[in-house]
Amino acid sequence: MSAFRYDEIGQRLRAFRLASDLSADEISRRIGISRTALYRLERGELVKIETLEKLAGLLDVSIPTLLGVHRGGDDVRPQSARVAREGRGRAAVRAHWKSHPPEFAAFLDLRLEELGDGLAVMRLPFRTEIANGAGAVHGGAIASLCDTAFYVAHATVFGWEQTTVTTTLTCNFLAPARAATDLLARATVIKPGKRIVFGEVTVHAAETLVAHATLSYLNVAG
Repeated sequence: MSAFRYDEIGQRLRAFRLASDLSADEISRRIGISRTALYRLERGELVKIETLEKLAGLLDVSIPTLLGVHRGGDDVRPQSARVAREGRGRAAVRAHWKSHPPEFAAFLDLRLEELGDGLAVMRLPFRTEIANGAGAVHGGAIASLCDTAFYVAHATVFGWEQTTVTTTLTCNFLAPARAATDLLARATVIKPGKRIVFGEVTVHAAETLVAHATLSYLNVAG
């Protein structure tokens, strides 16, 4: 467990709790800890594996998902089946992106590389206009890449018709994105709740992991 980021585990726990519609009091009672202890876990305190197992079972997610080693699949399949039935799958998302690219995405020259169920891979080509004073890609551009890639991944689950807004975006910058290297973002929907949608984005420059982001979206009723 020492290799895991407990602050990120806490962020996932909070997002899954909100998506479950269970109150903090109810969750605390059912797993046998105090509400204060639950909030400490969500702030990144060390969590025991026994407690993690109870939380995973109650929130209906896998332990790998809570730990952040989940890479899409089981948690999004029910929603993906619904999308397929309604004709709002990957082909529709790709066609919509090609015909109606967001203006800000066009300004950054973001390029959609790959789509899956609850998955989007997006490229940010390097150019000097998005570099910082040190010549690396600016952190604001990387955060925008993460948010946009996750928005497209969200669309593969809920369709473009679903209005949604970003409620949280935590981006950890792990290495400088050096000049003349494109960035590749891989966005994954981890928990497609009816209201709160949680996921993550990894950003690589060649083989180097330069950023990791966790995001929560709020789906807005029509």
